[in-house]
Amino acid sequence: MDHLTSMRTFIKVAECLNFAAAARHLDVSNAVVTRQVAMLESHLNAKLLNRTTRSVSLTAAGRAYLQGCVEWLNELESMEKGILSAANECADALKIACAASFAEGDLADLLTEFHLAEPQIRFDLSVFESMQRVTLVDFDVCFSVESQLRDSAMICRSLAVTRDVIVASPRYVKQCGIPERPDDLTHHSVLVAGEIPARFWEFDDAHGVNRALFRPVLRAGSVLAVKRAALAGLGIARLAESLVRTELNDRTLVPVLGQFPLKGNERAIWMLYPAHRHIPRTLQSFTDFVMSRSRRY
Repeated sequence: MDHLTSMRTFIKVAECLNFAAAARHLDVSNAVVTRQVAMLESHLNAKLLNRTTRSVSLTAAGRAYLQGCVEWLNELESMEKGILSAANECADALKIACAASFAEGDLADLLTEFHLAEPQIRFDLSVFESMQRVTLVDFDVCFSVESQLRDSAMICRSLAVTRDVIVASPRYVKQCGIPERPDDLTHHSVLVAGEIPARFWEFDDAHGVNRALFRPVLRAGSVLAVKRAALAGLGIARLAESLVRTELNDRTLVPVLGQFPLKGNERAIWMLYPAHRHIPRTLQSFTDFVMSRSRRY
């Protein structure tokens, strides 16, 4: 028995004192109303209504039960409204985790566009150099830039592909020259971004894979620190094109060794969010918005 539905049916019969009228209000058949009241009486082992061919009236037990049902349903409705209000307040804030390379690049424009469409939404943004250390379930949505996405129980949407480029500042090029071939990196100051120590970059050429060895002058866990060092003229860096697009356009960074294809230089930009059966409206609206603009990134 659906206890809640039966209680509401009984209340409507008690209000109308007529089974047919109650059925019309509830948009169900007379038989359904009769059955639900009968099941309720059987469950309570008490007669709630006096029924004759001409009239319906409440018994003493029915009047007591009606009062209890009304009070209980009012309390339930009040509790649900409180929960929905709290949920809606939380839903107006999105907790976002983002890889530093995407946060520094396209994320600000994306959030600005969405905020213009949904000005009531607030953002709580956490930026990470390595998404491997992020507990994804602590956030509503995550943006990751990875060559291979780790196993995840979350919904994973691919937004775009970004490619690594090797760059240097005009200041560095003027002072130290520019490598003509990958092997020339041995004689240059190289800046490496990442937690795993790197001693080489690999290039594809007509003879296969060419591994260019070097000794980094700087290795940093922060891609932003490496970018700043490259802009300052400390050395040559390998960074995501999306991270340095503005600098390449305004020539504060210039491409290096662009004629030699980098091996493994492609990384996907991913959007991840929980695979809940009922996705909050704010999150659904945001993810739909991002996907509608994903070709830009």
